[in-house]
Amino acid sequence: MGPARELAISVPQILKSPNAIFRGVREEGESKWLCYCGEPNIAYDYKTGESGASWDGEVLIVFVTDDK
Repeated sequence: MGPARELAISVPQILKSPNAIFRGVREEGESKWLCYCGEPNIAYDYKTGESGASWDGEVLIVFVTDDK
């Protein structure tokens, strides 16, 4: 449940208000990918899905491929 909540809530937050955006990831063929980086407001337990305060220093990275 935690990953589903993260995908539904945290990913849109980072895409709307990133701290940084980088182009290109690591390998050939990924040069057009975008990497959105940000600090989520809420953290989710991966097993239970319960929400809580985000962890200090936590960074969420969202990769957007050239296929979107």
